[in-house]
Amino acid sequence: MKVLVVEDDRATRYLLVQVLTERGHDPVACENAEQAMRAVRQEFFPLIVLDLLLPGTSGLEFCRWLRAQPQGDLPYLLVETVKNQPEDLAEVMQAGTNDYLAKPYDLALLRVRLTVAMRQVAEIAARTVRGKESLMLLEELRHQQQRLDDLLASVPGIVWEIWGRPDSATMRVGFVSNYAERLLGYGVAEWLTRPNFWYGIMHPEDKVRAAREAAAIFDTGKSGSLQFRWLSKSGQTLWMETHCVVVPDAAGAPQGLRGVALDITQRRELEKSLQDVQKLETVGQLAAGVAHGFNNLLTIIRGYASLLEPLSDQVPDLAEPLKHISVATDRAAELTRQLLAFSRRQMMMTKPLEVSELIQGLAPTLETELGGGIRLHLDSAKHLPLVNADPRMLEHVVLALAANARDAMPGGGRFTVSTAAVRLTQADARRNPEAAAGDFVCLSVADTGCGMDAATLRKVFEPFFTTKDVGQGTGLSLSSVYGTIKQHHGWIEVASQVGKGTTFKIFLPVLAPALIRPLAPTPAPFPPGGRAERILLVEDEGPVRELAKLILERAGFQVLEATSGTEAIAVWTEEGGRVDLLFTDMVMPDGMSGRELAERLRVEKPALKVVYTSGYTMETLAPDSALPKGTPFLGKPYDPQMLIHTIRKCLDE
Repeated sequence: MKVLVVEDDRATRYLLVQVLTERGHDPVACENAEQAMRAVRQEFFPLIVLDLLLPGTSGLEFCRWLRAQPQGDLPYLLVETVKNQPEDLAEVMQAGTNDYLAKPYDLALLRVRLTVAMRQVAEIAARTVRGKESLMLLEELRHQQQRLDDLLASVPGIVWEIWGRPDSATMRVGFVSNYAERLLGYGVAEWLTRPNFWYGIMHPEDKVRAAREAAAIFDTGKSGSLQFRWLSKSGQTLWMETHCVVVPDAAGAPQGLRGVALDITQRRELEKSLQDVQKLETVGQLAAGVAHGFNNLLTIIRGYASLLEPLSDQVPDLAEPLKHISVATDRAAELTRQLLAFSRRQMMMTKPLEVSELIQGLAPTLETELGGGIRLHLDSAKHLPLVNADPRMLEHVVLALAANARDAMPGGGRFTVSTAAVRLTQADARRNPEAAAGDFVCLSVADTGCGMDAATLRKVFEPFFTTKDVGQGTGLSLSSVYGTIKQHHGWIEVASQVGKGTTFKIFLPVLAPALIRPLAPTPAPFPPGGRAERILLVEDEGPVRELAKLILERAGFQVLEATSGTEAIAVWTEEGGRVDLLFTDMVMPDGMSGRELAERLRVEKPALKVVYTSGYTMETLAPDSALPKGTPFLGKPYDPQMLIHTIRKCLDE
């Protein structure tokens, strides 16, 4: 053991060194306190034998200095003193010494005092080691607790533990992380002390089911998950998904459950939105099919009514019925347009468009649509980026929303149309399953009408859903708005509050500058009528085919008929390919599409002119029937003038 001897008397210092060396210790001798201070700074001495009467700094001053140093309380101080009166010894002990040796002393007493001192040093060392080990253990426990707290704080969910069978009245919460208070507003103490708190804050409709499912996990011993709703302190309903495992006792029997509960409210809302979108997609496909068949019928009605119009001069009684037929077919055509808009199948004629300019030009029509009791307010941003859109279709969208707002404000109000350029981040896009990140033009329309409740809001874009009285609406207006915007690769968001009004926000993707092209000049109108050109008419619907043949022949064309692609090839072969134009339906019963028919005939006659027609739109057709952009296409229903003009234009190009 290292022992520091501080003694100015040479003989005494020599004696102390000799005795300590004999006992196997390693003494270091100093003559004064200054030397001793330097020695203490360099190394640790478990035992210090010190004379109080030293030259310069006294032994008492050294004692006080030592005890003030870091770890200065550890050395055992044995002091030599000639002052052995009680008051003197009291001062010595107050200076921080452990024991004293009164001078003069003999060798036997010295050895006894050193033996006692050595034992005390050993006990101090043992206590110090145990103390350090305890401190190290406590520090490690503190670090582990801190790590656990940090981990719990980083988990975006409620870490929990319950004791007892989950469906029993004695079940209680044994642990819950602080995230529970952040998410639900209830403090940890409430969870741990209030009886049956776990189910106390659960939605009434979920309690029995959740208890049954948790008990099944408890009984089987297998991990599992539950979904239920908790009610926060503020009254908010949160959907939770908790993954849990069984907590066994010492014998392996289940005594509780522990796990993590995650807030999945937003995920549930997104899943519901996605289901709504998928439902609308399915209904849209049905609507497109209905519109196709309806368009064939409208073509017949509109065509024959147009052919009868010249006779109204000779038969006056025909004029009024023909007018009613024309109005009815126009209304029916608008219904099919809305069906196709909802199903995103209507014909589009897109061009680079500045939305603010379109709104400004539409203002007079909007004021007429809204009526006198509703104030129109336009808040259009200037110099908006262009979008690729069909102006006619966007006008239909705004007018449909205006009509909807007008009906929501029978007592008058305010209708606001605003535009803005917006940039959405990935985080912005995640709030809506139909949204995307990027640059968009936002077209917003807002009214101060009656608003909609949550149940109505969920169905607002469903076809045939309406809150109006029977005969007052078709239920297709907003569904067609939804389909039109989706066809423009955008989306629409709606927010409403009962008694305060409704806001629709339409997002349209900005057109990339590289895709912007100058508009082509409007071509001069083509002269109507035929010049005895031979038209091969291919149409499987008999009444539609007969009508088209009648119109074309009256216009001066020669018409060859066929009901299918196979029959058309036979007619072509019989006529030796002497056909100037093929006018064909896109979809025919024998499986050969109009495009496939045209490709076969053009093998023999590459310059053959072709005009396609269909009750479907080009967007609806199968991929193998898709037509190149700019291909002549006449959508049904069409009237005689449209048919003649389209055929004449194609022949003369």
